[in-house]
Amino acid sequence: MLNMVDTGWIKLHRKLLKNPIFRNPNLSHLFIYLLLRACHKEEHVITGNQTVSLRPGQLLTGRFRISGATGLKPGSIHRYLTILQSEHLIDMKVSNKFTIITVVNWTTYQFVEIEGEQQMSNRRATNEHIQEDKEVKKKNPSEISSEISVLVDKLFPSTGGKELFNQVRQAISSTRKRGKVSDSIILAQLQNWEKYLPGQIEAGIKTYLSKSCHLQGKDERYLLGIIRKVKPEDRPQVKSKGSRSRLLDDYYGKQGATQ
Repeated sequence: MLNMVDTGWIKLHRKLLKNPIFRNPNLSHLFIYLLLRACHKEEHVITGNQTVSLRPGQLLTGRFRISGATGLKPGSIHRYLTILQSEHLIDMKVSNKFTIITVVNWTTYQFVEIEGEQQMSNRRATNEHIQEDKEVKKKNPSEISSEISVLVDKLFPSTGGKELFNQVRQAISSTRKRGKVSDSIILAQLQNWEKYLPGQIEAGIKTYLSKSCHLQGKDERYLLGIIRKVKPEDRPQVKSKGSRSRLLDDYYGKQGATQ
């Protein structure tokens, strides 16, 4: 059997103090050993002529291996493991060659790596926003403002559409650390939305606002995902005032607008 590399560290929760096994030195010693030996990521272990896949929180072992590592008597190992199982601390899958032990709630106890990845993800998102804001300054503000105005008229033709756009713009701004978002980023989002129908855009924005997604830090990228998933039956009929331009009326008609 191949030995897994003994590297890294584990998190030991204080609630172990309240568990009955903590008063038994043999049981607590064995449980901590299992925590230390369990995989922290998927592993493939070779035993004999067989390859066994282990998930995080699992280890492949046997009573003599445990005895050699812990100093506990081989004849007592199975009894101790059964007690840990009865306390819902582990699960066991026993064969005539080896035992696979699963530490119950492993991901709950050892969430540090997941938590660290989330923090890294948040930092990356923040850095992206900062970089976006820096790139904005390279463009002509008046040109950006003019393009935004044209696209807002095009994508929000319904009564109240402009107000809805202002609301979602404020919501997106609130996802930034500084509480504001540049015109360049808003323009980029409008250009992303341009491939969708006005009714689909408004339905997606209303869902985003009604669920307070911005208060959860979910920015315009999350909003775009909502807009993409809006079903035809969920799209409200867009009402707009008739224009004096036949071409514009034809355009809005194709977008699902009614006069």
